[in-house]
Amino acid sequence: NFDNWGDQIPTISPADYWNDKRMNSNDPDLIFLLDSIQDKISNYFLKKYKITYPTIHRLYEKTNMDEHYDSEHDSSIKYGFIIYLNNDFDGGELEYINLNFKYTPVPGDLLMHPADLYHMHKVNQIKNGTRYTILFFAKERQK
Repeated sequence: NFDNWGDQIPTISPADYWNDKRMNSNDPDLIFLLDSIQDKISNYFLKKYKITYPTIHRLYEKTNMDEHYDSEHDSSIKYGFIIYLNNDFDGGELEYINLNFKYTPVPGDLLMHPADLYHMHKVNQIKNGTRYTILFFAKERQK
């Protein structure tokens, strides 16, 4: 259950942490949180997949994420994961193009989807506020 994980992020707003959409921080509490996420998800997949290190992302007002599929540039990616941290923004729905399905984020939800072309998706424009998520992937282990 990821319900309160957004509350555990020490501070998600200092400008010096951000490189545009991706957060970079040396905060030990944040590093512990991201390590915990990676460990918990890795336990579910045992040895079949390698779980990438989770990263915190933001989309702010008037930004979006264009249509893409997660293995588009890296065929070793088999699944994408998104943990939603907040809902105090408008817009920002996750839309699966080929499935004709739109998901409205709920804090604490963990979404997992195959990384293939059929699961192409986008994030609709943020109308106001800032959308925070934690993103990571399951990659095929090298043999």
